[in-house]
Amino acid sequence: MNGAIGNERDGAAGKVLQWRVLIANAWGGNRGDEAMLNTLNRLLKSITGEVSVSVLPFRNEDLDIDADMRVERSRIGEYWYAEIPRGMHSALNARVPRKLARIVTTTLHRAGSLADESLVRPYDLILSAPQGPTLGDMYSAKERIVEPLRLAQRVGKPYMILAVSAGPFEASTASDGLVQSVLQGASRIVVREEVSLGHLRQKFPSLANVEAAIDIVYASRWSLTGKPEPERRAYEDFMADIGGDAVGVCISMTPARKPTNPFDREAYLRQFCALMDHVLSRSAGRLLLFPHLAFDMPALEQIRAAVSQPQRVSILPPNLDSDFQRDAISRTGFFISSRYHPTIFAIQAGVPFMCIKNQFKVEGMMEKIGLGAIPSCWQDESLDRFKDTFDACWRERDGIRSQVRVASEQAGSIASIYREVLARAHREWLGRMTDGDMTDVRAVDAA
Repeated sequence: MNGAIGNERDGAAGKVLQWRVLIANAWGGNRGDEAMLNTLNRLLKSITGEVSVSVLPFRNEDLDIDADMRVERSRIGEYWYAEIPRGMHSALNARVPRKLARIVTTTLHRAGSLADESLVRPYDLILSAPQGPTLGDMYSAKERIVEPLRLAQRVGKPYMILAVSAGPFEASTASDGLVQSVLQGASRIVVREEVSLGHLRQKFPSLANVEAAIDIVYASRWSLTGKPEPERRAYEDFMADIGGDAVGVCISMTPARKPTNPFDREAYLRQFCALMDHVLSRSAGRLLLFPHLAFDMPALEQIRAAVSQPQRVSILPPNLDSDFQRDAISRTGFFISSRYHPTIFAIQAGVPFMCIKNQFKVEGMMEKIGLGAIPSCWQDESLDRFKDTFDACWRERDGIRSQVRVASEQAGSIASIYREVLARAHREWLGRMTDGDMTDVRAVDAA
């Protein structure tokens, strides 16, 4: 890629040194998480052509990502501590005195770490994958998220946490000491919004290595280069039929604000269908529904069947990856987003939008780049609120388009920190190699 540094050679041995990077805790089944992984990979490849990128999924699922990343599927579940049931953490927190709970948790954690340090030994840099607020107590996953990083800490490998949301945190849990130790050992922690920065600083006030930026997707535009030609032709034919005045739509079929909140799927679908009928009555083009999550298709098909004008509703083929989704959003005239990354895709493409907020992270992102005053609503608000928000955004769509284009440039500038951080990590690795630290580096014969 353009801007890549040339081959790193050990002059005495005539070898090419390869920088080996592991992206741990990767999520799939979500076009936003996949776009973040692709962006991270492309930034690494723009820094040096001599880099290998491996991905460790957080759970056993497909990752529809760039083909030049190696997915370490054989590692699923091998680090034992990650398989401790969530209920055990809850039981420790609720029934065991705090100091004893921390001792028990630490013992379990270290037992798993000692058993599987080989997970991180082959790599020169370990990154925790960009993602939502799993580093917190919203999803009860933070102990498992920090485990690969704790392994890196134990064997002396540099590690970073980039482009994540964080928090909120409970007042006190058995794993607080472990989590704080891992966070303090990170070379860099970059969260996506100020609210996440606030959560971390409130919970761990001694952290000095954390800062706020924005989502990493803003650091690189999408690309259809290299996509299979039959897939591209089918996509172009599909989009030509849709036209340029379509309203793109992404629904969220997860609870609003917190994943544990009540959520009546059928009631919400009825409300959303009513909103779609309202949109069809106000607009002249097609509705293009986007399957952003792997399980969205049944809901989208139900919407298409239930609206008053189903002939005006199309669904983007679910096999199209995150690059195609971003490109398709750029070709719509207006976008309705109920999720974080589709909102980012619309902003990056300069498309006016209505945001139905699902979690704090989207609100923090919009405020960060000056879009906080654009009319929006929360997913758990009424149909009338949905309709009023759409009407306000639709009326002002030309003005919103202008604001979004300015915000997109600002977001791209903020997101440039990610390449800078990674380039610095690469320079530091080269420095260690130059100083003769070759004990854990594989050199490959130059071609």
